[in-house]
Amino acid sequence: MLDLDGLKQINDTLGHAAGDNAITTASDIWQLHMRSGDLLARLGGDEFGLILPACDTDDAHDLLERLRSAADGPSVSCGLARLEPDDTPEELTDRADLALNEAKRRGRDQVVRSS
Repeated sequence: MLDLDGLKQINDTLGHAAGDNAITTASDIWQLHMRSGDLLARLGGDEFGLILPACDTDDAHDLLERLRSAADGPSVSCGLARLEPDDTPEELTDRADLALNEAKRRGRDQVVRSS
């Protein structure tokens, strides 16, 4: 999961058009760094989900670091979770969300792996 840090502040100070532009710009830049077959989806507000098929955790971490660094605008916090054999989609999402919340708790603008 990826989160544009400070999007609410952009919306509040510069207006929703500026916030929409930040979202569009970030997602366009991220698409340039993704592999064919990777899927990026806006989950709502400032949060995005990213599915990386056939990608190990180290490579996923490296990609998230590249996406975080490439963002032009607000900083980006990321939560990384690996799909386990018996996971439901909800369990995977919950672990990624917990890791994302930990990234925010630690000061934002970083990638945190789920434990």
